[in-house]
Amino acid sequence: MSVHSDLVRWGRFATLSGPRFGIVDGETIVEMRGSPFARPAQTGRTHDLAQVSLLPPTAPRAMYSANGNYADHNAWVSRYGVPDLIDEIDFGHRALGALSADGAEIEIPPDAPGPLESEGELLAVVGRTARRVAEADAHEYIFGYTLGNDFGDRGWQRGDRTNWRWKNADTLKPIGPVLVRGVDPLAQTIQTFVNGRLINEWSTNAMRFTPARLLARLSRYVTLFPGDVIWLGSGASSQPYVAHGDTVTVSCAGVGALTNTIVCR
Repeated sequence: MSVHSDLVRWGRFATLSGPRFGIVDGETIVEMRGSPFARPAQTGRTHDLAQVSLLPPTAPRAMYSANGNYADHNAWVSRYGVPDLIDEIDFGHRALGALSADGAEIEIPPDAPGPLESEGELLAVVGRTARRVAEADAHEYIFGYTLGNDFGDRGWQRGDRTNWRWKNADTLKPIGPVLVRGVDPLAQTIQTFVNGRLINEWSTNAMRFTPARLLARLSRYVTLFPGDVIWLGSGASSQPYVAHGDTVTVSCAGVGALTNTIVCR
């Protein structure tokens, strides 16, 4: 098996000796030594995929979110006072402490005022250290793509001066299930299901700014490192609102399905 073939699905999973990366091959995961970003090598061990505990497929130093990258979503959230679309994208931060994995519970504190929203997104994962990268070269710095669910509590947004908890409270940023290398980021269909019912569907070809353009703009001001994440935005509304007991799945044929259940605790 070549780790440099056109389409490779990378997973990250827990072992007794710490997190390991592996290549997902059907119902198994081939354990690798090192990371996907730095000359990985097979360990000779293969695991049943159903028997391992998947972790977020990357361990970033930082996560950034592209604000207003889809006109339809921006039109929907304008009711909350979000600015009109701008000629050049700006970014928000996502806290590393909010990271969670496929299958993890999304824990909502009892004092969260609501409503709670879910936003399925495609995410770009950086593969090389990037600083002041030209847009024409930026695609070479993107290793691959995964899925994320950008949960947020609008009540906190209205009351707080920053995004410190409405977007960044613990567990609110599940990503996964795997990191896929070789998919076209502008040719994916993203679907979101709540309790098995399809609630929205949209195409990534409606992105206003490509992943390459976003990476180039970010790297003009901040250095990006292998494993860092760029949330590429949602192309649909955030309704219906979700609540305790709901199971939310973000699905994309090219990447997989990210499923999480909401609990209030």
